[in-house]
Amino acid sequence: MYFEHDLNEIMSKLSLNQQQNTLNLKWDVLQYMVAEVQYGGRITDDLDKELFWVYCKEIYIRETILLSQPYSIIDKVLKGSKGSKAPGKKLQYQTPANIKECDVVHFLDHIKAMPDNDNPECFGLNQDADLAYQLKETKEMLAVLMDIRPKDSGGGDGKSMDDIVKDTVNDFISKMPPAYNLKQVRDQINKLGGPSKLVKGGKPCKGLDVPLNVFLLQEIQRMHTIIEKVTTTLKEIILSIDGQIIMTPSLANAIDCVFDSKVPYDWMYDTTGAEISWLYPLLGSWFTSLNKRNA
Repeated sequence: MYFEHDLNEIMSKLSLNQQQNTLNLKWDVLQYMVAEVQYGGRITDDLDKELFWVYCKEIYIRETILLSQPYSIIDKVLKGSKGSKAPGKKLQYQTPANIKECDVVHFLDHIKAMPDNDNPECFGLNQDADLAYQLKETKEMLAVLMDIRPKDSGGGDGKSMDDIVKDTVNDFISKMPPAYNLKQVRDQINKLGGPSKLVKGGKPCKGLDVPLNVFLLQEIQRMHTIIEKVTTTLKEIILSIDGQIIMTPSLANAIDCVFDSKVPYDWMYDTTGAEISWLYPLLGSWFTSLNKRNA
């Protein structure tokens, strides 16, 4: 059985062998070594691994590409900033010159000269992809910081976390709109008319025969579902803090969200991950929107 340093030595020798004897290599062997062993073995996602195989087999690791003089993987000039007369920056991703005569050191020096942070246009993406990535990373970092901060005590007034959550929940409960009586809603919508030109059987359409009335009913049903869900969660938070019901994982998560001023996941998504309400980063904004949409 090989130890880790033995395996590293073997892989180094294989890499040296491959690059110093490029012309004598079988390309399917080189593809396998790169896509499955030397680099691809570190990829954990199955779809990413399949994509990397396509890159290795169909695009980059082919004799007609790697042995050209040199082959430019990306040959594009980025646009300069608006109003600037300075030329754009050229993306230089190409194989080394005289690749048939290169040794390992030359390859390594060539790789080190490439930029540390790849531009999204190298992957055929728009510049906004980098912005979206940075926003996602920032949100995840802030979420982790919020999760790991101490929650044993509250603010300077000496209130505990439970007291702060209960005060916030009681304030929300006092401002919650009442749930709809769906039977009464349906009866009222059945009396609503529609456009004068919308006719069925020689008579003007009304009620659920009018598309806008159907849409209105569906929106009220969705709002009713959200109001009931929020009201139930708020009441159960109070009962669980007082010890009258069992503290379930979903309730514990809802308590943490209220304390951190975040919107509980169940209020925005259903069990399938589909959106059931509006998306806001802060709980106060989301709750204000609830009352405005229901008004």
